[in-house]
Amino acid sequence: MNDELNGQLCDRWQIPSYAQGNLYVATPTESVRVEGEQGFFTLSSPSPFVTVRWGAPDGVGLMQLRWRADSLGWAGSVRVGGMIDAIHLMGADTEQPLGIVYFSGQVLLPNTTPHPMTPQRLPMKPNFWSGIDANELITVTTWVLDYDSPLFTIAQDAMSNKLNCFFFGRLYDDEEIGNRRSPMPFGLDEVTLFMT
Repeated sequence: MNDELNGQLCDRWQIPSYAQGNLYVATPTESVRVEGEQGFFTLSSPSPFVTVRWGAPDGVGLMQLRWRADSLGWAGSVRVGGMIDAIHLMGADTEQPLGIVYFSGQVLLPNTTPHPMTPQRLPMKPNFWSGIDANELITVTTWVLDYDSPLFTIAQDAMSNKLNCFFFGRLYDDEEIGNRRSPMPFGLDEVTLFMT
């Protein structure tokens, strides 16, 4: 079924119910909504890369993927590079306060990695400017962090020092989003900081 125009975002991972209807696949010439748990879509012309977007055809860029037959293999990952604009603390008087991080950035290129992925690779130095897709518009993602997470402390330092960052995270699944006191769907897993 899948060729250069027809595809699906996911194979093993299923798009959470709250996210269905909110995801788009964009190329330089068009943006189409994906359908169902696997994210089926049809393009009008082939593209070697697509950008997964949230909320609207020109919405927030979440991740850039290389075209693959059958499935693009997306599993809810969010990969962006940019700067932290603001941090909000909510529920400071509750048992588990949350930090909300507002991040302006662009999607990372598919081959961008913060560290060697296998022991055989030579040591490499990440480069902020070669890691982002400068042709993408800057959009704002909003991330949820537990206040006691070391990533929250790193985010505070990055904002205070105006550091460029790579954010690596994911969409929460339905159960995780139901357990949160915030409707923000993006959870942060890793951060790379860069001297500016």
